Amino acid sequence: MGDDDFQHLNMVTIIDTEGRIIRQVFGIVYKPEDIIGPVRESLSSPGPSGALPLRSGGGLLETLKYLCYTYDETTGTYKFDYNFIGSVLMGLFMWLLVGGGAILYIKRAKRARRLE
Repeated sequence: MGDDDFQHLNMVTIIDTEGRIIRQVFGIVYKPEDIIGPVRESLSSPGPSGALPLRSGGGLLETLKYLCYTYDETTGTYKFDYNFIGSVLMGLFMWLLVGGGAILYIKRAKRARRLE
């Protein structure tokens, strides 16, 4: 290896809702039980007051809050994530564009067959 090569550990760190490290798993290949158990443990610990929920079953509004907000480490607060909304809107636009184009193509093909 040359001097310019970057070396690092392969590691997954599982933290709870209060930011405490539950477990660090090292390696290249992980067994499901190595990750799933600590993740379940982290989700079952109570989060700090005012934190967004990290577990499912909180209802549609809680799920939307979780998806649309991101944690800002500098202020210690959650802020609206415009990147997520932009990604969703761009995805919807692309689906409408491709779907609309497909529908238009099918209609024109049917009309062309009728005229033959």
